[in-house]
Formats: sequence, C-alpha cells, structure tokens
Amino acid sequence: METAEAGGAPVLHIAGAHAVFMGDGSPLTQVLGLGLGGPVTAEDLDQVEEFFRSRGATVNLHACPLADPSLFELLGDRCYRTVEFNNVLVRVLNAEFTPAPLPPGVEVRIAEESDMILWADVLARSFFEHGAITAEEMEVGMKLFKKTDSPCYLAFLDGRPAAGAAMSFHDDLAILCGDGTPPEFRGRGVQTALIHARLSAAGSKGCLMATAATVPGSVSQRNYERAGFRVAYTKSIMQKK
Repeated sequence: METAEAGGAPVLHIAGAHAVFMGDGSPLTQVLGLGLGGPVTAEDLDQVEEFFRSRGATVNLHACPLADPSLFELLGDRCYRTVEFNNVLVRVLNAEFTPAPLPPGVEVRIAEESDMILWADVLARSFFEHGAITAEEMEVGMKLFKKTDSPCYLAFLDGRPAAGAAMSFHDDLAILCGDGTPPEFRGRGVQTALIHARLSAAGSKGCLMATAATVPGSVSQRNYERAGFRVAYTKSIMQKK
C-alpha cells in the first residue's frame, strides 16, 4: 500500500517493509525492513523496484543479516551490489540517564521551526564536503527536518553553529539519526553533546532502548560506544540502478 508521510514523501508499505522516496540521490530514499517479517517473494521485490523506477530513482535497500534468506537469494539473482556497510548500535535507557557535562564553549538546544535552513546547512556542510552547497543538498536536510516526529537539535561551539542531529521514536525505542558535524568543528565534543542531549530527552520520555547507525570503525561509532552503545549487527546497503 502506498501512502504519503509527513512532508509529503511517498512511502510504499509492503511485506512488513517501508520504501521511502525523498528524491533521486537522497540518502533518505531507501528500503527498510524487507525480509524481517518472513519470506520475500519476487512479486514483493517487483513492487519495490517499480516504486523507485517509476520515479527515476536507484533502489537503495538496507539488508539486515537477520532477514529471511529468500531476500538475499533474490538480491543475488538480480545482481544487487553492496555499496556501504552500517553498524547498528543499541543501548538500554532509563529516566535517570544523566548526560555528561558539556565541553567548554559547547551549547545544545532544540532547533525551532525558524532554524530549518540553518540546521539543513549544517548537515549539508557535514555530509557534502566539496565547496559550495547546492539547492538539492540543502533540500535533503530540509526534508529530514520536516519529516522527523520529534525535535531536531543544534550544537554551538563558542556561539557558532557546529553540529546538528535528529531523533524519532517507535513505541519505547528512540532512534538517533542525522548526526552531522562540519569538518572544522570535529574533535571538539559537539557530537557527543548531541548524543547525550537526545538520550536525556528519550529517557525522560520513557524510552527503554536507543539505537543509532554508523559507518563501521568511524569516529561516530566510537562516540556512540563511549555513550554506552554496543554493536547489535552490521547491515549492508545494497543498490540496483
């Protein structure tokens, strides 16, 4: 079944999975959860591929190693290739979570609606390190800002916007995502401050678990591990043009 979620993004719900279109080339255009509810049929994958093909987009499928083996058989038959790995990390939460003291000069606050362009600019400069930021790259952040079902966050270093992040919820699970720190602010504790701010908010909300995904062996993974997260599994991002 196809629906439109917050922000107007088309979403296909199929076989317990969700395919989301946020624009061709957007990292938010992806398939999540396919195969976790049981066997995947050729017809299921046909519908997923048509959902993206009809919009001129590449299929980016997040494949969990716990998915039904039928998924991987189909992906192999159709010549999908792995383009990236992500470690999925988790930690237990409770209402008594106490964030670490902020590093000198660092402040964290919830981003207001008027901060959308600022927040999107911070994330664009974090993920697209090639000079001038394009309108399409700004649009990625603005769509994420509009779509999240909880506040986005901004971190400042000596009064300058230095990092951004987001968080969403599923039942009693907090999903930390969208972490971005421009190169000139890295290594100054701003991502860790954002992690702790979100964990504190999630604990106050009554969440029992928190999760995040990082590139294996990255600084982000180490920051999350220092905040009490541990790797649950490694997923592959598989692509078909």
